[in-house]
Amino acid sequence: MNSRTSPAPTGGRGEESRGVPLAPRLMALLLARLTASHSARRGVRFFDDQGGRLLAIVGLDLVGALSMAVAPFVLRTVVDDGLLEDGSAQGRSALVGQVALLLLAFLLQAALGAASTLVGAGVGERVSMRATVAVHDHLLRLPFSFFPGQRHGDVLTLFGADIAEVRSAVSLSVPRAISAAVTAVVGLVSIAVLEWRLAVVAVCLSPLVFGLMTLGRRRGRELTREHIKLRSAHFAVITDTTGVSGALHVRLFGRSLYESDRLAGIAAQTSQVALERIRVSAKAQLMSSGGAASAIVAVMSVGIWLVSTDRTTVGTLVAFASALLFAYRPVTGLAESRADLIEAGVAFDRIFGLLDLRPDLRNLPTTTTTGGSPVVPARSRPRADPAAPGRRAVGPPAAGSGSGAAVGGPVVPAPRATTTPRVRTPLGEQRAVPGRSPVPGPGAMPGPGAMADPVAMPGAGGRSPAPRDSDPAGPAMQAPEITVDGVWFRYLGGRQNAWSAAGRDVRRRWWYVEDEDEADAETAEPAGDEVRWALRDLHLTARAGEKTAVVGASGAGKTTLGYLLSGVHLPDRGRLLRDGADFAELSWGELRATIGVVPQDPYLFNDTIAANVRYGQLGASDEEITAAVTDAGLGPLLTRLPRGIATKVGARGYQLSGGERQRLALARVLIADPPVLILDEATSQLDAATEHTVQEALGRLGAGRTRIVIAHRLSTIVDADRIYVMGDGSVVEQGRHVDLVQAGGAYARLYNRQIRGDADAAADDVTRADEAGVP
Repeated sequence: MNSRTSPAPTGGRGEESRGVPLAPRLMALLLARLTASHSARRGVRFFDDQGGRLLAIVGLDLVGALSMAVAPFVLRTVVDDGLLEDGSAQGRSALVGQVALLLLAFLLQAALGAASTLVGAGVGERVSMRATVAVHDHLLRLPFSFFPGQRHGDVLTLFGADIAEVRSAVSLSVPRAISAAVTAVVGLVSIAVLEWRLAVVAVCLSPLVFGLMTLGRRRGRELTREHIKLRSAHFAVITDTTGVSGALHVRLFGRSLYESDRLAGIAAQTSQVALERIRVSAKAQLMSSGGAASAIVAVMSVGIWLVSTDRTTVGTLVAFASALLFAYRPVTGLAESRADLIEAGVAFDRIFGLLDLRPDLRNLPTTTTTGGSPVVPARSRPRADPAAPGRRAVGPPAAGSGSGAAVGGPVVPAPRATTTPRVRTPLGEQRAVPGRSPVPGPGAMPGPGAMADPVAMPGAGGRSPAPRDSDPAGPAMQAPEITVDGVWFRYLGGRQNAWSAAGRDVRRRWWYVEDEDEADAETAEPAGDEVRWALRDLHLTARAGEKTAVVGASGAGKTTLGYLLSGVHLPDRGRLLRDGADFAELSWGELRATIGVVPQDPYLFNDTIAANVRYGQLGASDEEITAAVTDAGLGPLLTRLPRGIATKVGARGYQLSGGERQRLALARVLIADPPVLILDEATSQLDAATEHTVQEALGRLGAGRTRIVIAHRLSTIVDADRIYVMGDGSVVEQGRHVDLVQAGGAYARLYNRQIRGDADAAADDVTRADEAGVP
């Protein structure tokens, strides 16, 4: 399995519980037992510093149980001495005192139970907060290859229902189990003291009650997995159709009724599975409650016989019945929570299934804490050879050089992958983004005390910015030379998406949604010549301070190269170099300080212009932001906006035009002042006038930087110092525009095709204008 996405445990059972106090470890064991999930035991990382509160829960439940243990003995005295005997005034006074003692015991037990619930809720909320932060922190550190194959509904379910189930298990079910255990022990002692013969009968019947509680657990777990799968699909449809882009396309194609019917169908399936799960749980609850009732009736029958033969008193029998009900009630109550416990077990499996996925080590801090003990990241593993031993990978022609020279050469096998782990320098501390939620820095994840308070910023953009020295961008660098040296890369297909909605089957592999055969076929490694490389032995050089263009037909590998140059993906083989230094030796902060990317479809947060631009340089002042926006060609826009840079741009920036979004993205990159700019078809979706404006801004602001332009429109790169033409993942031509056109190769064919297309389009415009009578 490729190291870019291979699962990597965040710590085994022994490692995660090492050094953890006894009380949290015992609670983790109890969680694993109740939820039938081994992953729940690893949940100790979320409450490893809550030992005091856990002991408080046990202590409160113990005192409450002891207070109630007095009640049966008082009740026996009331029945035998107060009710069955002729009462004098002194007897009536004693009876009132006994009743008052009973009332006091009940009130004390109720108060202690409420306090125990409050403490348990506090533990549950801390677990919820830490699990949320840990999952989000890990998602931010996963390789980008994880995300394209995921349904957004799966991730939303993880943050919503799954963490809520874990919180409920910790705050309600576990305290309830502790209370049941303490109460059962105290009740057992009480009934043994009251009447040992009846106690023996009750103990002999108890295995029947506990055995009935386990009925239907496996079926309930299967239905819970199916329910989570459908619930994730339900959320996926909602997120697809209510987001800005999805809502627009639903209306453009008139698919409101179709989407409504699709959601209704999924909702109906979800409801059906939920009802079946409730039926299974209700049947098991009926069996366990019936077993408990049968056991109590059997014990009472023996007790009645003992009373009828004068072997015990009526008061003792009544007291024994109350003590037995007191001991059995919490146990049967725990049986009522079985459905929630099963769902919590699946939730723990899903959470740790995600946390076990290996993060991108460039993003991983040295130590991450979750409010308790630090969680040490897993060590990097050797990078696996994507082509298994005995398989043949077909290589590309060798890269050539020279103006307009076509690249050719014999077919060569792919080189062996290095087995040396690529260890990167840990990422420096990250600060909260102004105007957005604060992000805990590595080693400073919020503990029991909660989050840091936001501080008002005197300018536009929300919260106060981080100090400038917290940003990865340091002093301005000289423009470096970027070299792609024999790079091979392929997408991993099913293996990069080995996490999904249905839970983990530990007998097979990490996560699955489909049927077993379908999932195995999806994640199977291709054999021999079926290995499809997106990039094949790619060589190119972007010289310092020059404009280097990369062109080619659709599917040639241009965008994949952009991903690698920006650090989103890592090459399977070969090297990416900055002035001779391997990208693998750079930290994520160093890489981001070196390279800025303007994508084809830039993402803008639903926030102010200032907050979106400040994302590129967290310590930038309002004056610097205004200057960057103006330099990017948006000065006239700011003059039209009453609030200037404090204006919100809407979801994904849809309140701006395409050209305005593109220039705002350019301002966001340039305020970080990177010495290398990657422009990934940054103007391909703009009209000619807007493209000209953006190109002017790029030409003006890109001076002195190393620019790598991935272009669709060849008219935008005719002034490039060097043009690389890609085909099937390799360089097939390179040179300057004039030389490549004269060579008559792949570039000339692309260029002539576009020139003819532009001329035809212009002719069509003239024809339509003539027909409309437009001068």
